[in-house]
Amino acid sequence: MAPPSLPPIPGPTRPGLLVRVLDGVWIHPNTAHTTFASQFDHPLGTFGYPFHIALATFAAFSIAGPVVLVELGAIPLLVCWLARLPFVWRGIGVVLRQPANLCVVTWAVWLLISISWSSDPSSGWHEATFTRWLWLALAIWPVLDRRRWLIAALCIGFALAHLAQFAEWIALRQGVTLFWHPPAPDPLARVSGWWQQPAAGGVMCAASLGLHIGPALMGTGWRRWTGLAGSATAITGLLMTGARGSMLAAAALFIVAGVLAITRAARTNASSPGSSTASRAAGWRRAAVVMVVVALVSAIAWTAIGGRVVNRVSLARAEITRVAAGDADSDIGARIIGIRAAVDAFSRAPLQGHGAGSFLPLVQTYATDRAINIADFRLKKIKTAHNTPLHALATTGLIGGGLLFATWACVLWGAGRGRIGASAWLEEPGSYSASPLFALLALCFSSAFETTYLNMTMQALFCLLLALCPVVRPRAIPGAGAFSPPV
Repeated sequence: MAPPSLPPIPGPTRPGLLVRVLDGVWIHPNTAHTTFASQFDHPLGTFGYPFHIALATFAAFSIAGPVVLVELGAIPLLVCWLARLPFVWRGIGVVLRQPANLCVVTWAVWLLISISWSSDPSSGWHEATFTRWLWLALAIWPVLDRRRWLIAALCIGFALAHLAQFAEWIALRQGVTLFWHPPAPDPLARVSGWWQQPAAGGVMCAASLGLHIGPALMGTGWRRWTGLAGSATAITGLLMTGARGSMLAAAALFIVAGVLAITRAARTNASSPGSSTASRAAGWRRAAVVMVVVALVSAIAWTAIGGRVVNRVSLARAEITRVAAGDADSDIGARIIGIRAAVDAFSRAPLQGHGAGSFLPLVQTYATDRAINIADFRLKKIKTAHNTPLHALATTGLIGGGLLFATWACVLWGAGRGRIGASAWLEEPGSYSASPLFALLALCFSSAFETTYLNMTMQALFCLLLALCPVVRPRAIPGAGAFSPPV
């Protein structure tokens, strides 16, 4: 017997044009709910639902895992979705009409088209393979009413990843190598666990901080303490990676979350002038506890890792000085050359770009024409601009870059939109339901230092967060015990 239906959802009162567009004016919430609930019209659809939940939860958990687990952990979910396709196919149209999904699919198509004028089509096809994770939006939609379970699984996966970092740090101090990572003069300065690449590990640690920073600063009860523990762990893991760009991204995230927390606290006090002095004092005490805990954990982490972080910062300063003097033969020098080459490439083909996969030939030509002093092995490693906007503009032009920027704008809107019928764009920043928004902000800030859509781990995480944050979401069905509370 099919679960009971819900009454119609009243629309917002006189919504503005931007809200109507971003909320998917062509997707009525009742339509989204009806297509979601249609999977239970057949007994086999209801039978497969618990298995779908379990496999989606495992896929979310595996996103923060080792490369092999990221690649293989989502395959059972894909198989399950294909098996249930006769019962869930009606949701495909709703998913593809979500603003962010519409933009990102159009961008992926343009990326494929751009290969036709690329100077290195084989590398272009390799870049196109990173779009394969977009199917997560389709596979997760039929169980999106369990969104909180998926977020919890993602947080647990990150917790185990940080545990792997700490295990590797201890093992390296004993002269034992647990995971492969690029050769470094001081391995203890670049500990990234099973993420292997310290730069990728740094971005993932920044995203992990994003999952917990909201509850840490604005949550209450167990959420505050869980957020504090998660934030402290993520910050420590970030310092272990020695990823300087990700440290700057995390700092920007912390500033944004801090300003939001202060603003919300000020508005709360202003809206309740009659609140008791004792209540306000309790609030200040909680804030003081948060600051003391963060300071204590930071001090402990700095005692163990701070010296190596200082060395990394000093090395960056020295390399920047060398670049200013005309010597680009260093890691940062190579990144600066990549950025300059991207700007030059965009200026020569601003509309359509030079095609996916063409970046390395562009950099090599740029360095050769200007007789830049840089070793060949460093030049060959500049396969991306290490900057998402510049790489997109250089290879896919204003069309591809614009579609990518529109995707980010729409997914951030969806992440903060919350539940249907919410009176404000961001209602509960202190809950873990809003944590994908801050994780997306961490990826957004990190994109200034890495080409995130050309890294398998980062792109898989982004596509999972994209799947978790449509602007129109299915609701729980009352009276059906298999369903969770509304999301």
